[in-house]
Amino acid sequence: MKLYGFYQSSNVYRARVALNLKGLPYEDVIVNVLNGDTKTAEYQALNPQAKIPALQDGEVVVTQSLAIIEYLDEKFPDPPLLPDDSVGRARVRSISMGIVGDTFPLLPSRIRNVLANELQQDEAGVRRWCHDWVCRGLATLEASLLGDPATGMYCHGDTLGMADICLASIIRVSHRYGCDLAPFPTVTAIYDRCVEMPAFEKALAQNQVDAPPDFKGW
Repeated sequence: MKLYGFYQSSNVYRARVALNLKGLPYEDVIVNVLNGDTKTAEYQALNPQAKIPALQDGEVVVTQSLAIIEYLDEKFPDPPLLPDDSVGRARVRSISMGIVGDTFPLLPSRIRNVLANELQQDEAGVRRWCHDWVCRGLATLEASLLGDPATGMYCHGDTLGMADICLASIIRVSHRYGCDLAPFPTVTAIYDRCVEMPAFEKALAQNQVDAPPDFKGW
């Protein structure tokens, strides 16, 4: 398998964690979004969405991090990343989409470029935008987990899964924008359990082959 991505991408981070948890070997194919690699004809022939990540498994190409996670979970079911029951799967998907579908679309470089270039926001203004939306996303996530009897050691029960991968990705971004995590004790407790696992450590941006030597992560 080949994973097309870039060391800083939170979307790619989620796919890396899933591959690592499954113990699946894969080849990194670097797509430098800062250099416009996603806009090349070659890459768009592979992924017309012109985004990362993309997972190539033989003749199959899967895009979007959540679709990649579910594809891997169906093809390589051990260990499972979604529950067996329909209610549990719906809850895990809801939590995951609340993070990936609601918060992350407000943060990528294309949005930050519009804020800076078209709306004339300075660097502080762009960072404030990102900081505030990440904090709002974390508040929503905390409210979704706190007090729900389905929440356990992880987002859904005591088995790590797709929602926890998504939770970890937003915490990583929160470090970048200096969010205060004190108001989100349920979220941070789950994250602390996740980061003890080698699958998460190995997926960190600073541990990728294309990370600059002086990049220390967030």
